[in-house]
Amino acid sequence: MEDFFIDSKGDLLIFGEHEEEVFIQYSRDKEKQLFSIILKNSRVATSGDYNQYFGSHKKSHIVGPFFIFPKG
Repeated sequence: MEDFFIDSKGDLLIFGEHEEEVFIQYSRDKEKQLFSIILKNSRVATSGDYNQYFGSHKKSHIVGPFFIFPKG
């Protein structure tokens, strides 16, 4: 296998000569994009609380170091 693309819910890996344009979404408006980047033989990791949260955006999947539950 010479070229491959792995998309793992915000963690992207592009290996080989394949290029992929990745759009970074505005956190509260799925129709709005902040910018795009071109990935080729590289990786990027993103995170946000607008798609992964518990009940409301105030309880996101991003957990603080001193909290058992999501910070919020």
